[in-house]
Amino acid sequence: MITSIHQPHFFPWYGYINKIASSDIFVLLDECQFTKGSKMNRQTLLCNNGSLKYITLPVVKQGLLSTPYKNIIISDDSWRTNCKQFIMNNYKKYPYFNEIWNKIDYIFNLDCDHIFDIVNETILCILKMLDIKTKIVYQSNLDLRKELKNNELLIDILLKVECSHYISGNGARKYMDICKFKENHIKVSFQEFTYPSYDKYINHNETNISILDLLFNQGIRYTQEYVKNDAEKSKKIYLSEGNE
Repeated sequence: MITSIHQPHFFPWYGYINKIASSDIFVLLDECQFTKGSKMNRQTLLCNNGSLKYITLPVVKQGLLSTPYKNIIISDDSWRTNCKQFIMNNYKKYPYFNEIWNKIDYIFNLDCDHIFDIVNETILCILKMLDIKTKIVYQSNLDLRKELKNNELLIDILLKVECSHYISGNGARKYMDICKFKENHIKVSFQEFTYPSYDKYINHNETNISILDLLFNQGIRYTQEYVKNDAEKSKKIYLSEGNE
């Protein structure tokens, strides 16, 4: 059973979606600590002039770093208008704007006070659009030991979901203790994917940008096919490797 784990990301980028699509189970860390400056409450999109801009969910800062992610409260409703206006002002001329906007518009009207409820919905919305059937499991439902951190936490999660093969992001190479995973009979592979090269309404070479940019440019059908084919390639690589 191939499993991946990640913090929640607001309207995630392509690599995040590839990781989910390449897995049988995806564990969402809804009880993790908030990371300042991360994609946990903001995401990059493109302006009409080709520059990047963050769309952001403002959060209550008091006790932020000691509050489990799922309990973090949105500080005000300005994000709804700000995000909608930015997307409409900068993407409305894109070829597939109407197709995608009709799928995501409801998110900005959800009656939610907690950041996780919004961010989780952006992830689920994209997975539904792209027909990705990966099982989503939430950290808070796994009855994990609260004192566990880092490698021990990951291993406990993977054992709880009966994982035999873990897909990690490349950024984790520097702190992962592969031997500990091997001792628990869990193979480890590091994520492999090919970022799509696609025709763009405004030309740019950005890759760490919300997958909404790809969707607004190429539409659901193209993106579905690309994600599916790339995930299949990724999965073949993972199944042919892993620590033995």
